[in-house]
Amino acid sequence: APAPAPVAAPAPVPPPPPEPEREKTAEELEAEAALRNVFELFATMDTTKSGSVGVAELAAALERLPVLGKRLCANLGIKETNTIAVSDSDDAEKGACHDLARRILDACDCAVPGAIKPYELERHIRGDLPPVFAYDKVEDFAERDREHQLRGAAARAEIRAEDAGGFV
Repeated sequence: APAPAPVAAPAPVPPPPPEPEREKTAEELEAEAALRNVFELFATMDTTKSGSVGVAELAAALERLPVLGKRLCANLGIKETNTIAVSDSDDAEKGACHDLARRILDACDCAVPGAIKPYELERHIRGDLPPVFAYDKVEDFAERDREHQLRGAAARAEIRAEDAGGFV
């Protein structure tokens, strides 16, 4: 019996053409500028001055600056709903912002559960920064601190040896 003919794989579907860039409004440009200065943005978000932003504070920031929600959702891989922009009542809008803020904080790998620190916010807004080690996690701080002390001591010993002509 003849061998069955190999089945050809279907041709790959080409991606759709990119949509043409539209001119950004002055409001959109201002919002983008606010995102570029992350630490100033964080200072306005942290109304309790606790050093971290919780759900309520993030929800208020999302209400004031919708582009923040869009950027965080895009960089964290969260499916953003349009309920913030199209809701009819203030209560529904506040509820949608609060829900989105909770989803964003749940998706973040935050050092403090339910809150985000300034360096974490920067990393998630920019989306291309390497992960930051959370120095406020207690379990491995002592070990990292000891390693840091040992590296410093080794560097000081090397400097003393060079200053003494190779003899310590």
